[in-house]
Amino acid sequence: MPVAVNGNVNGAQLWIADHHWWDYPTIWKLPKRPEDGQLDWERLFPHQRDVIRRFSATLRTLSGLPEALPRVPYQPFGTPSPQGWVMPIKSGTPSKLRYGKCTSGGSIVSHHPIRGTDTFALLFSGAGKNPWFVVRADGRPWHANPWANNTRVGSIWVRVLAWEHSSPHIQPFTEIAVPPRTVPAQLRTIYVERYPDNPDLYGSLTQLPTPAEERIEVQDVPVWWKEPEYLWWKHFLQPEPGNPDSFWNGPNTLDERNAYTCIVEYAGLLRDWTSPYVPTPDFIARFDWKPQEES
Repeated sequence: MPVAVNGNVNGAQLWIADHHWWDYPTIWKLPKRPEDGQLDWERLFPHQRDVIRRFSATLRTLSGLPEALPRVPYQPFGTPSPQGWVMPIKSGTPSKLRYGKCTSGGSIVSHHPIRGTDTFALLFSGAGKNPWFVVRADGRPWHANPWANNTRVGSIWVRVLAWEHSSPHIQPFTEIAVPPRTVPAQLRTIYVERYPDNPDLYGSLTQLPTPAEERIEVQDVPVWWKEPEYLWWKHFLQPEPGNPDSFWNGPNTLDERNAYTCIVEYAGLLRDWTSPYVPTPDFIARFDWKPQEES
């Protein structure tokens, strides 16, 4: 029985902590609790619960884990889990940046490695001409991995240091340097749809715990996302009547199709998690991309 350390077995990433396969709100809008990063089971429709159960069980089996889902304690609204709030930082995440008396609405655009460090900055684009880079004011990294879609924070408004980029555009994953002068600000991606709201509704942690290393025994099974992509659907969806090689006109519900699209995105995240950033040929052709550094 091999041991998965934080979901990684011999360099193969089988799953990612705080990054659930269903967590792609632009594909499948599900009620998620930022208090602990889990689904709000009470707000799911019965058929959505069924899809989550079936797809999760299949994915766990493919990852060498027991099929049964572990129980998750209920986390009440406004109270962060002992590990902190789960803050979305994925590209496209709606956000608020507050500096001085101004609050700007916008979104997270991309992640950018900081030269000479193993950390990265977020790029926030708001109403102004140029976007802003932001790093955490407490000195903690947003995450250990620049591919991360979520991070743990102590409060819904996160104290940051910000500086304006010199132009409206910058290519994803471009390396940057922190300038000598930055401005204190606060970034929020949690419950932004509720803003403006009463900050007293939300609890906070004075200190985040050190993430525990998770070691779990798994069965020695092939890494499913290394299979040809055209075969993945056969684990999750039903084929067309009379055509076992296609699911497009098969008897699959919209939720099942959305769930499978999330699985495909998650496979890409698993594949990239331990790999350096390499732009796709389409990206290179569309944006005339070439490696660069911000001056």
